[in-house]
Amino acid sequence: VELASAAGMDVRYSETERRIHLLDGEAYFRVARDSRPFRVNVANGSVTALGTQFAIDRTQDDAHLIVTEHAVKVRTGAHIISVAAGRMVRFGAAGIGAVETADPNRLAWRDGRLAFAGRPLGEVVASLNRWTSGRIVLLDDSLASRVVTMMIGLHDVEHAIERLGAVVPMRIMRVTSLLTLVRAP
Repeated sequence: VELASAAGMDVRYSETERRIHLLDGEAYFRVARDSRPFRVNVANGSVTALGTQFAIDRTQDDAHLIVTEHAVKVRTGAHIISVAAGRMVRFGAAGIGAVETADPNRLAWRDGRLAFAGRPLGEVVASLNRWTSGRIVLLDDSLASRVVTMMIGLHDVEHAIERLGAVVPMRIMRVTSLLTLVRAP
């Protein structure tokens, strides 16, 4: 398992199964073939694999799965689907979304950078908050839906909001070194 910043999990292995509960954040799994199923429980659903590679990004209410090798099964309630390599899907309390072509930018953290292509600013800020020492708070809901594209190295993530402010109209107020407020101009 490779854990991204601010990720946490609970691991339970027994003679009959290998079970992980992803509590928060992102994780990339390389699963060895074994007679015991490998299950990751997350956000009102689960992912099961026997031998594969995949990543899960857990948010508060749902999760985003990207499969990079073989296939996994996703379950929410009574719904079960199979997701193959090169595909991604969002799932959670609202069920399972449409299976789409995987966005490799979602795994850029494994290479030391964060990459966002056409993603809502609210989602970008939530991701940045996992990687910064402080907290960025959007005060204006209209900003959260603004679509942005950016790439930044993990070594420079503390300055990401200023870089975004250079291309997206917004007012940035650093209250302390641990709190940055952002609102519409």
